[in-house]
Amino acid sequence: MVHHVNIPYILRHGLCHRDHPQFDPNYVTIGNTDIIGKRVEEPVGLEGYGHLGEYVPFYFSGQTPFLYNIKTGYGVPQVPQRDLVYIVCSFDRLVQSGLQYVYTDGNAKIRISKRFIDPKDVDKLHWDAIGSGDFREAVHGPDRKRVLHAEFLVRHHVPVPEFVALIVLDQERAAEMRSLVKEVGCEAKVVVDDTRRWFFP
Repeated sequence: MVHHVNIPYILRHGLCHRDHPQFDPNYVTIGNTDIIGKRVEEPVGLEGYGHLGEYVPFYFSGQTPFLYNIKTGYGVPQVPQRDLVYIVCSFDRLVQSGLQYVYTDGNAKIRISKRFIDPKDVDKLHWDAIGSGDFREAVHGPDRKRVLHAEFLVRHHVPVPEFVALIVLDQERAAEMRSLVKEVGCEAKVVVDDTRRWFFP
């Protein structure tokens, strides 16, 4: 998920980690910059896999606590949901792409989160929680927010051809994205989240 102003650059260069030579020098960050900075030198925890700062992170769903904080301005700069764009990639395609990846059953910064490199382990994620939009700790316990932030991490760079879809909140933003996608010849579909599976009501 990124700010919409980053999309023109991303559609030409792909998604990169912050120290990558192709990273956008004018990139607009969303979320807590302190937390982002603390992730950079955090070891992935698998030999030969480096640090979290070398990876492009994806969540497995929408309606995460991360998005809720951005929507409400809780502890982070507030950003309207319509200014955000989900860049969606296929789990299977990324696994088969030859790109180095790792995925987790929770927030990758939290060390109790398990790391996986075998795609068959995807069933070990907490699918009853992921995508539910329900992160009430009083109901589900203190580990709920961690598992909702399960991540798929791709090392260094995700090329544009791996993009499957751009998901936006409304038709106006969709028209803008369709124009940008057409301009660069990207095959990603632009989808409006009419049913609110990704954005909050």
